[in-house]
Order: sequence, then C-alpha cells, then structure tokens
Amino acid sequence: MKEGVSMLQQYWAPIFLSVGSSILIALIMAIPYAIYNYRKYGIVPMKRTFVWYSFMWYLVAAYFLVILPFPSREAVSEMTTPYYNLEPFIFVEHFLLNSGIDWADPSTYMRALIHPTAYTVYLNVIMMIPLGIFLRRYFYFGFFRTVASGFLLSLFFELTQLSGLYGIYSRPYRIFNVDDLMMNTFGVAIGFFVVPLINRYLPKIEESLADPEEEKVTIVRRMIAFVLDLLSIGIISIGLMRVLPLVPDLKDVLENHHSAIVFVITGLYFILSGWITGGYTIGMAIVKIKIANRKNREPGFLRLALRHLLFLLWFRGVWVIIDYLPVVRPVDLVINLFFVGLAMLGYLHIVYSLITAKECFFHEKLSNTKLITTNRTTKSIDR
Repeated sequence: MKEGVSMLQQYWAPIFLSVGSSILIALIMAIPYAIYNYRKYGIVPMKRTFVWYSFMWYLVAAYFLVILPFPSREAVSEMTTPYYNLEPFIFVEHFLLNSGIDWADPSTYMRALIHPTAYTVYLNVIMMIPLGIFLRRYFYFGFFRTVASGFLLSLFFELTQLSGLYGIYSRPYRIFNVDDLMMNTFGVAIGFFVVPLINRYLPKIEESLADPEEEKVTIVRRMIAFVLDLLSIGIISIGLMRVLPLVPDLKDVLENHHSAIVFVITGLYFILSGWITGGYTIGMAIVKIKIANRKNREPGFLRLALRHLLFLLWFRGVWVIIDYLPVVRPVDLVINLFFVGLAMLGYLHIVYSLITAKECFFHEKLSNTKLITTNRTTKSIDR
C-alpha cells in the first residue's frame, strides 16, 4: 500500500508546477487580455475572466500530468520497454495479474485500487472530465464535437509521449497507449453528461457582460492606460536621449539635468497628446477611455495642462519619498519636503475617493476633468 501511495504522490508535482506556471501565464497575459476586454466590452468581466483562466490552468495542469516527472536522458536511453500499445483493454489483464486483488477477500480491494494498474486508468478518466464540462458549458459544443475534441487532445498527449517529448529524449519514456486514448475520451463524455447536473453551480459568464457599471472607468483600467503611456514615454525618452546629445550645447545639460528633462518630456507627452487628439493618450486610446470635462466635452488646453501637471507633481513626490526618506539628505530639503507633502495629500485624497467610491481624484477635481469610456459614449460626445 505504501508503494501505491508514494507513486500517487508523483502526481502532486505536476499539479503544483501547473499552479505556478498558470500564475506566470496569467501575469504575462493580463494586460493583453484586459485590453481586449476593455476594447470589446468596456469592462473586464470577472466571471468570464475566472472561467477562461480556469480553463487555461486546466490545460496546463493536464499537459504537465502527461509529461512529468522528467527522467534523466541516461535512464531513458537504457529503457527497453515498448514504444506503444495498440491492444485495447489490456489494462484489465494487467490489473488482474499485478494488483493483488482477490475477489473473495475484500481486504485486498483498497490495495488494488491504489495500485498503478488501477489508478492510472481512473485518473485518465478524471483528468478529462473538466474538458467535457468546459466544452459543453462555455464553448457550446454538442456531444460528438465534444468527444472528438477530447479524443484529439488525448491523441496530442499520446503523440507527445511517443515523440520522446518532441525529440528531447532518444526514445519515449512513456508508451503510446490506446487504452489511455479510450479512457481520456470516456472522461470527456462523462464531463459532457455531468453539465446538466452541476450547471446551477457553474459561473454564468453571459450575465457578467450585462454589468450596470459598464461605463465606469475602473482603477485597473486607469492603471493599464498609465502603464502603456509610461512605456510610450520610455521609448520616446530613449530616442531623444540618443539624438539630443549629438547637439554639442545640449550634452552637458542632459548629463546634469537628466531627471528634469524626463519630467518635461513626460509632461509634454501627456499635455500635447491630449490636446491634439481631443483627450486621448496612447494608453487611453488602447483601452478606449479619454479625458473630458464635466459635460463630456473635449477639455481645453489649460484644463489638460492643469490636470497632468498636478498628477505629475504628485507622481514626482512619490519618487522623492522612495529616494529620499530612507537616507537623510539636506540637499534641496525644502523642495523635496514640498513634493513629499504634495504626495501625501494626493494619497489621502485617493484613499478618500476609493472609500467613498467616487473615484474622482484630486487632479481631476481641481482641473474639472474626468475619464470616460468610449465603448458606447463616442457617438454621444459633443465635439
């Protein structure tokens, strides 16, 4: 029994690895996924997001269960096991011969159930049940399409094993098994028929798109736009910092006042892009939001300048806190204390806005501007 339990434990490693990998994949895909949803729906539907990332995690976990654990190349090269098995239901013969089951002795049943000849079969079935659920409930596949898709995914797994993990190993370290194909496909079919029984407990992603807060510009949407704008500013700054030093009179200025010049470039980027485009920056245009006045009209130049300068002065204060508070520096103490005070006031107002759910921040309130979505409102804005 201990042997069976220890062999079962090898399946935990792929599951834990898939969790870490899916988190990494989610982080990589978070911004493109959010941009797509903001452009198409105006929101990132939480239920839909949960479902699709669950599906992604499931596929990663299933794949790792197929290929892990990795043996050494030396151990694989010394293997003499067959490459494949094309005889169906051979697992029944192996179970009866090797599991130690005695039908007249119930005490042998549990030991037989955790024997590799048994648990590899029912784990192959269980592994594919979620696929049948996903395909029927969220992809709206019929029975034959669901079963065919499950069979093809199982065939991909088996061919991956037969190829020696795409040629990394000199030969397969797990055999291509027709029984696995059958059990995987059977699991998908079970998943398909399970859906009506558990449908009431499954997230309904259709409802999540009918969000009454669809026109609200969320903090996440603002942050994504800001990150995209910072990337744009970084590209522009790198280009200018390579070109401007070619002018002899500017070289010393750039070296001595680098941070001030970047601050000016950032301010000009936000103010001029918003003024020229009628309220957009590159990041805002990508996630379909724009700056407007309180009447949803294009803000004037002065409002844009006030809005962005207030924000950038606060943002500068954030960096002063990061740079100067850990180490006491008397240089420019008064100026830096001004930036720190401005940053703290900005933080307090942002916290207040979030608590009261107003989300009208200090730079918007003082400049009498706001952010609006353009998913629906573009046609109604008075330009």
